[in-house]
Amino acid sequence: MNNILESIKDAFFTVDTNLRFTYVNQVFENIMGVRKEDILGVDVRDVYSEKQYATFYAYSQKGLETGCPVHFEEFSAADNLWLDVSVYPSEEGLSIFMREINSRKNAEAELKKLSLVASKTVNSVCIIDQEGRVEWVNDGFMRITGYSLEEIKGQRPIELLPNPETTAEVVPLLIQNFAGDDPFVQEVQCRSKTGDVYWSRLDVTPFWDEQNGQKKHIVIETIITEEKKAEEVREKLTEELLTRNRNLEQFTYIVSHNLRSPVANILGLTSLLGTSDKPELQEGLVSRLKLTAQNLDQIIRDLNEMLSLQAGITEEAEKFQLPKVIEQALQVLPTESFEKLTVNLNGVKEIGSIKSYVSSIINNLLTNAVKYKSPDRPLHLAITAELHPEKEMLCLAVSDNGLGINLEKEGKNMFGLYKRFHFHVSGRGLGLYLVRTQAEALGGYVTVESALNQGSTFMVWIKNFR
Repeated sequence: MNNILESIKDAFFTVDTNLRFTYVNQVFENIMGVRKEDILGVDVRDVYSEKQYATFYAYSQKGLETGCPVHFEEFSAADNLWLDVSVYPSEEGLSIFMREINSRKNAEAELKKLSLVASKTVNSVCIIDQEGRVEWVNDGFMRITGYSLEEIKGQRPIELLPNPETTAEVVPLLIQNFAGDDPFVQEVQCRSKTGDVYWSRLDVTPFWDEQNGQKKHIVIETIITEEKKAEEVREKLTEELLTRNRNLEQFTYIVSHNLRSPVANILGLTSLLGTSDKPELQEGLVSRLKLTAQNLDQIIRDLNEMLSLQAGITEEAEKFQLPKVIEQALQVLPTESFEKLTVNLNGVKEIGSIKSYVSSIINNLLTNAVKYKSPDRPLHLAITAELHPEKEMLCLAVSDNGLGINLEKEGKNMFGLYKRFHFHVSGRGLGLYLVRTQAEALGGYVTVESALNQGSTFMVWIKNFR
């Protein structure tokens, strides 16, 4: 029996009904710092004061009176000792098992402190198990997402919180990162319980739960919505600066080449005019001088128009009837310039935009379609419109079966200033540049589909102001 009792890993001792020690094992001696020879037959109260171990004496008395086992935890401030105690009454007295639990209590105290810190922090803190389900969240999580611990516990936040519009590209990357063993940081756009969209930066740290041997994750979520808005503004400003810089380079080219050439011609012609006394020669020089001056005037007009666009000199957006604008643009085209015309506006009537810009875009696209029609077949034109309410965008498309453009070769220069791709007809190479610039001024962009000797389709996306 002694061998059996000594093999118990917990501290074990017995007392009689008068609380006198009748047995102690080696573990008890080690934990309590005593020798069995000194305490056997001695009243427990003479060894350990009732004030110091008040809980022990209260539960021991209860066990003796009721005859029922009791379990409790005892802390001795004098010994700085936490004990887990189980008391089993019998006719001879009490059998008592004790286990030193200082480490557990310290861990609980630390956890309590961490829990307090986590609950009071502004950021969201979440613990996720190896299946990606929520085990615990702090108050910050509820403030940010709107979900309480009761609502979110056992749920998979990776399926619940990401904004559906970005789920397709973000969730697979999140799943991949969660499967790894390294900490990671990822930005994600989320949607709260009330439907509010916000941006978060997730700081995710994996750890191993020693109690069950499972990998879990601590996720700290920081709101970065304002940072993302500022980032978008910076990106937009950067793009605008790059665009203005490219346009400045084009204007420099115009000034250095397109303006200098007619000015040099004018100077040369006036010089010849002053030295010639032959009427027929003077008449020819005057005719050429007039043509050069007209060319210079047209270049200056082009510059004024482009500078107005680049400086942002735009009219106020207004409501107007799109069918009427298209009808006016078609009236300018000669009826013999095309054989077939299809107009399908898909019910689009009133839109909100800058009327003069929309009219200019349609006129330029239709004029180009007529100018570069194929000599081998009659021209077919198609005009379509389609509203996308969710994006608040309107798509205007003009299609033809004309000469087409080699996009692989000319795609980069498609909307450049004074860029032309067919030279059998006169043109300034300004139309597509204006189409793109005006579309961008209307909050949109231009795309094109084209093939040589088959035709082209220009799609202009513009903001539809409500």
